[in-house]
Amino acid sequence: MSKRKKVGILIGLLFLIIGSGFTGYMLHEGQQEAPEPVQKTKQEKQKQTVIDVKGANETKEAAEPSVSEETATVAKEIREVNEALVNAYFSYSSVQEQFQHIMPLATKSFQTKMQEAAGIGGEGVKSHIIKRQAFWNDDRTLHPEMTNLITQRVAVNGSEYEQTSYMRIVFEKEENQWKMADMAITLVGSTQKGS
Repeated sequence: MSKRKKVGILIGLLFLIIGSGFTGYMLHEGQQEAPEPVQKTKQEKQKQTVIDVKGANETKEAAEPSVSEETATVAKEIREVNEALVNAYFSYSSVQEQFQHIMPLATKSFQTKMQEAAGIGGEGVKSHIIKRQAFWNDDRTLHPEMTNLITQRVAVNGSEYEQTSYMRIVFEKEENQWKMADMAITLVGSTQKGS
């Protein structure tokens, strides 16, 4: 090998060593500074996830910061009417008592539907709520909607049983108040308790 080639290889190796050392140094410095902001971002995401999950599982009266005050007020009003409706529907001593509590909370068109179906229940039926969960449906802005999961104890002619149902309520503003415009109840299950 000629002297010139040896010098060229040595200079090349020297540049390679210096370049590798410089690159290693820069990567090492970058790793020390980067974890703190990345770690903060991860912590913020974890906090947001916890808040989002917690918010989904709980019925809250307070609005999220991104929701306007008007929307928060509407949501609060609807939640109050929803609670009154669920209590009226599932806690009663007679069908007549049930209707007396539901009618003021329903739109006129829904009241007509209820009166047509008035002969369905019996006077020997009593019910009260054991457990209730309410879920707000944010997707519906024109006609807000809530879904309720209700467990009730029903007594019919001396026999008692527990019944779990989903109740979906669609709301509409009538006479400057939120009222039930439509409703659907789906039985999830029931268990005989005794006779």
